Amino acid sequence: MHDEKIFPEPETFQPTRHLTADGQLSEDNPSEAAFGLGRRICPGRHFATDTVWLAIAHLLAAFDIRKVVNADGRVMEPTGEYTPGLLM
Repeated sequence: MHDEKIFPEPETFQPTRHLTADGQLSEDNPSEAAFGLGRRICPGRHFATDTVWLAIAHLLAAFDIRKVVNADGRVMEPTGEYTPGLLM
C-alpha cells in the first residue's frame, strides 16, 4: 500500500487513485489488501467491514450532520484549521 510504483505519493490523501477513468472502483481494491492475502487472510474481515458500515449507518441515522449556525442565523463556514496535538 506504500509502494510508490503502484501508488504515487502514498502519503497523500487521494481517494480518486482507486477509481477507473469512468469513475468506477478499480479492481485493485486496497481494502482487500489491508486484511492480508492468501492463506493468512484475516478471518474477521467480513465482521470488521460490516461493523464499520453499521457504525456509519447509525451515525447518519442518529445525527443531523450540517454546518454550525451562529447566533445571527448565518451559516459558519469551516476554516480547515486545526490545533496539532494528541487529541484534535
